[in-house]
Amino acid sequence: MSVRKDEIPQQSSAPLEGSLQQKLCLPGEAEKNRCTPTKDTECQCKPGTFRGEDAPEFCQKCSTRCPDGKVMVTHCNPWSNMKCVDQESGTLAHGEAPVPGELGTPSPSSGTSRLVIGIVSGITIVLVGCVVWCFFNVLAQGDRFLQHRAASDPQ
Repeated sequence: MSVRKDEIPQQSSAPLEGSLQQKLCLPGEAEKNRCTPTKDTECQCKPGTFRGEDAPEFCQKCSTRCPDGKVMVTHCNPWSNMKCVDQESGTLAHGEAPVPGELGTPSPSSGTSRLVIGIVSGITIVLVGCVVWCFFNVLAQGDRFLQHRAASDPQ
């Protein structure tokens, strides 16, 4: 950003000592970082507004809801409007797939959760299988013991 000396009225308070002429934020903007000796004032859109790619020179009002049949995947922030996806298909209103990790889409950590669930399920199945095998093995040994005892018992 450059200092826009000709576009901005002089502030009533003096600029910071040794700083460039302090830039004022435009209407609809809030000061993000103050002017320093080496850096101009940084401004961003106020809450409820965003600076869109189609009109980066001013802040636009955020949408308040998604169109019918769509659900929100990201909230409005100073850099972009809210994003909506088709309720059924899971694609953004303009046809592209939502970014992983955004609201309404599985995050990369959900893949890790699925992996953990899969591993725990696999271990559980193996343990249950071992218990069932042991149970039937004990029953089979008990039958052999009874058969051996019956054969060795004089009647």
